[in-house]
Amino acid sequence: MNIEHVDNVFFKSNLQQLLAKIYTDNKNEASKNDDINILNLLAFPVTSKSLFRDDVWDYTEDVEIAKTMGRNRLIIDFSAYENIPKSIVAELKIVIVYIGIIPKRSQNRRGKSGRTLSTQSITPMVKSWLDFMDYFYNKAGEEYGNAFCREKYSSLIDITYQDYKMFSVGYQKAESTVSHIELVFEWFSLDRIVNTLYSHPPFLPKIEHLSITQIEKKEDDREKIIPDEIFDKVVTISSCLISDFLHKMGLPIKDKTAEKKLELFRNDLPPSVMDISDSDVEYYIGVRLYKKNPDIALVRSKLNTELVGDVRAADLQRPERGTEDIFNYTKLVHDAAIYIIAQFTGMRPSEFTEIRVDKPLTSSFDIPCICSTVHKHRSTSRRLFDDLWVAIPAVEDAMATLVILTRIRNNPFVFSKSETLKFSQEPKTLKNGVCIVIKNYFSEILTSDELNSIDFFPYMMRHTLAYQMYKVELGLPFISHQLKHFGNLVQSVGAASNKGFSSDTMCYGDIGDMLSGIKAEKNNLRHQAEVHLVKEMYDPNGTFAGVNAEAHKKRLKKLFEGYQAAGYSNDEVFEAMAQQGMAVINVGTGMCYGGRVEEFDQSLPCIGSLRCNPNRCHQAVITKAHIPKWREVYEQNMKVVNLGESETNYRQAVEAANEAKGVLEYLGVFK
Repeated sequence: MNIEHVDNVFFKSNLQQLLAKIYTDNKNEASKNDDINILNLLAFPVTSKSLFRDDVWDYTEDVEIAKTMGRNRLIIDFSAYENIPKSIVAELKIVIVYIGIIPKRSQNRRGKSGRTLSTQSITPMVKSWLDFMDYFYNKAGEEYGNAFCREKYSSLIDITYQDYKMFSVGYQKAESTVSHIELVFEWFSLDRIVNTLYSHPPFLPKIEHLSITQIEKKEDDREKIIPDEIFDKVVTISSCLISDFLHKMGLPIKDKTAEKKLELFRNDLPPSVMDISDSDVEYYIGVRLYKKNPDIALVRSKLNTELVGDVRAADLQRPERGTEDIFNYTKLVHDAAIYIIAQFTGMRPSEFTEIRVDKPLTSSFDIPCICSTVHKHRSTSRRLFDDLWVAIPAVEDAMATLVILTRIRNNPFVFSKSETLKFSQEPKTLKNGVCIVIKNYFSEILTSDELNSIDFFPYMMRHTLAYQMYKVELGLPFISHQLKHFGNLVQSVGAASNKGFSSDTMCYGDIGDMLSGIKAEKNNLRHQAEVHLVKEMYDPNGTFAGVNAEAHKKRLKKLFEGYQAAGYSNDEVFEAMAQQGMAVINVGTGMCYGGRVEEFDQSLPCIGSLRCNPNRCHQAVITKAHIPKWREVYEQNMKVVNLGESETNYRQAVEAANEAKGVLEYLGVFK
């Protein structure tokens, strides 16, 4: 559909004839006596399923939308608004046709491109406007009578400011709905619309001048992120579950750090983890497939016969109860892989639910990426966190795991029901329920108190990722090695493509901005990270390690006693400190009470990149914010220690592990 074609059909004289007919007959249908041009106009196809004259316009066959979005969003039922005259509905229909083909820059929308407004944006706006006008005509009908009202207000140009003000009294809607109403009114003022429909522009009411009550949006006070301690735990256990499964399947592991951590955290894995081989899993796939598809030849063709041999139907008829342990284990690993992908890609739920294992990862500047199947933009270029998602090694491992596990369900969608499909069934993703799946998975690996401390919502993983990027920008250490992989790879793609946040080198805060999206959300998450750092540095009730830790706490307590005497709570002081930019000061890996800035000295008792060791340096004071780095030192050296005394550097590893453990004991990690 293009403007020239629409203009030829919606010629002004044709529309005037149609509207005149509707004004007099109040009908939106054709008769034998109608002009051929009117017949063509009424039969004009507005969608694949609907004509102009239809009471219902159905766009579901014409628009591909996210599975998480309801199909009813794309259906407009004009007949549901019984109080609105047919003539007004006809005027609106004409406007809808045009607004779908007029570029945004021609719609008085500042800073907009040449793209047109999307159908999934138009339909909810139209429904909001129809709801308001239905209320308007109902109130007007109560005042004047329906018949008189339909004649008096048969066109939008007949309605005055006083009319709108009088008959909008008592109308209550949310702020977003009210803004939709105002936008649709603006459509009627476009030059092309006015020239097509009216002799002069209709009056366009400004909502603030009317008697509409705007219902304030309920503040969403849920915690937008996963707390640090829980984030560290679920990421570690999830990556270990994936590494363990790939190891059992004899497949390569990309996330080498997670592989090294596996032995350290093996005892922390859920009880449903079991010893299993690749042939056991292949056999279980056969059992599940045969139960839904009793064609042994077809099932056999889907299996790796090198693992299960020339399997027979009788071999696959084992009762389902005998495979319950395998079901629980494979579902656990499946959910772990889902979480890792959702957490470390930054995908929106609508994008995440579309991932398929039969669509291979693409490469962007030699970095593995997942490409979106729901294109938010119509151009062919892809943008980070919009149509392109970096796949860190942990995500690659998760995808490799799901290549196997999705075969159990006979469904290539990563996010799907646990049941196995018949070969004749079309695979489908779950439209919603990401929160439920993640919450159920977390219940397998967290305590009840830890689980209850999280308010699950669909964008939680994306917001957590943004929050962690802001923290790193402020000088806090990466809480997990996967975050470091993510930050580094995103920076690489951004620098190579020059399509990231800016043409300069992308910093971690920039990545957080891109993930946050909405300005208010950016400010909220960034501020939250700043308050977190301020608390770590200045909380008088916090945990500090080092010879001067007590002196540091005494200074803080004295300082905060003054604030409290002035009537401020600790939280109010933290907020004020963050707003004044105190969190932006990068104090290094610890707070030094040496009173001066020293040149780097090799004799200082440091381990790796840690410059502040309170066990050795009496000037050092560190906080709980430094736990991840010291834990990493401890875990890496314990890996060497566990290999035995014959291992090279065994003695040094013991010393370093004990050193790190001592610091962690200071901070309360080891009791």
